[in-house]
Amino acid sequence: MVVRFPMKNGSSGKNLGAVSVDFTEHKLAREVARLNRTYAVLSKINRTIVRTPAPQVLYDEACRIATEEGKFRMAWVGLLDPETHLVKPVAKSGFEDGFLDGTKFSIDDVPEGRGPVGVAVREGRHSISNDVERDQHVGPWRMKAHVRGYRSWASFPITKGGQVIGAFNLYSDEKGFFGDDEIRLLSEVCGDISFAVETAEKEERRKRAEEELREYSRHLEEMVEGRTRELQEAERMVAIGKTALMVGHDLRNPLQSITYALYQIKEAVRGLPRGISAGQRPDVSDAIATISDQIEYMDKMVSDLQDYAKPLAPEPSEIDVADLINGVLSTVDVPKNVRVVVDVAGARQLTADPSMIRRIFGSLITNALHAMPDGGRLTISATRAENATLVRFKDTGIGIPKENLEKLCMPLFTTKAKGMGFGLAISKKLVECHGGTIQFESKVGKGTTVTVSIPHGSEATRAEHEPAPKGENSSLRT
Repeated sequence: MVVRFPMKNGSSGKNLGAVSVDFTEHKLAREVARLNRTYAVLSKINRTIVRTPAPQVLYDEACRIATEEGKFRMAWVGLLDPETHLVKPVAKSGFEDGFLDGTKFSIDDVPEGRGPVGVAVREGRHSISNDVERDQHVGPWRMKAHVRGYRSWASFPITKGGQVIGAFNLYSDEKGFFGDDEIRLLSEVCGDISFAVETAEKEERRKRAEEELREYSRHLEEMVEGRTRELQEAERMVAIGKTALMVGHDLRNPLQSITYALYQIKEAVRGLPRGISAGQRPDVSDAIATISDQIEYMDKMVSDLQDYAKPLAPEPSEIDVADLINGVLSTVDVPKNVRVVVDVAGARQLTADPSMIRRIFGSLITNALHAMPDGGRLTISATRAENATLVRFKDTGIGIPKENLEKLCMPLFTTKAKGMGFGLAISKKLVECHGGTIQFESKVGKGTTVTVSIPHGSEATRAEHEPAPKGENSSLRT
């Protein structure tokens, strides 16, 4: 480079060489300083990569380091939106002053895609504009860049898995800033960023795979535990069934013998001379009545055992719900301090096995009455849903603790001092053999509601809108 200086007082210019040397040294010093700053950018970004594998944090830090350590006027990272073909900013630093707001950077062959950003992302190589004011390819952004003091512009591709995903963009306030050495160092910076992004992606995939594997293992363990419980419960039910059949069979014969012997005792007592046993006759009669009641109760337990164990085959027919409920209530000793209200206007008929439904309702009514030792109200209602008839038994009794709700229909589970705990288990089995369900809702001290759902039978939809028979809605006890 030749530098000419004007001579004063007829100077012969003997110091011109010294001035040229000074200028060259100054230029060299400036280039060295520029390279040192770029080295600093490379070094600090690499240290950041080691500490911060998260891509977004890395983008933010790279922009900050470029402007603070590299003294770039502005830096930003943009990622490609595959659907719109636009590169959208995700991180920035320095004197941006709204330059990115509303600015379009495309990767298509359009004016907005022929600048450094579009070329870098589209072609996967660095793209440099060392004179923004005169570069025809930066036309769409020239004015905005000029007023913000951007004189040089460089874009470097960021890749992941061999695919370009975005660009690292740097702006200098010096024309011709990006020389070969700067480009080499900054390309290395973006290579390191790309490697870190890809590594972070692999690490994230590895973590997700590990989590999915742990979740699968947990799920598998739960499935095994659940299946094991099911098998254990099934084995338990089989054992209960076999025991029930055996015990029922073994108890039935002695019960029949006791019943026959009791009949003979009744006849013998009846035949005694009145004068001889007049004082003893009432005591003997009471004892006979007690024995008779206990035999009946034991016979019921045997029947429960056998009924739970044997297969069920319902014989459905059309049932008048009100008649069936009233019939069951007529066989139950309802305490005087309990009021029973029946409201079945919502579902007058039901298609099911009458004897099974009668037994289900009888068991639920009896349980409800036992739950109200101090009196209360039992409401029995029936409604017709889309696919089933719902019959509800709602009492105002003592309620059931939450921990016992799930055990209610388990055989041999009971909270009563008397009984074997087969009543609700059999009721559940009878309901399920109709394809229905039985559900319990209860609050301690507030009462219990039991809902029996029986799917509609082939005849269940008949006469849905016929007038309700008289007496269907009634208060049976007050």
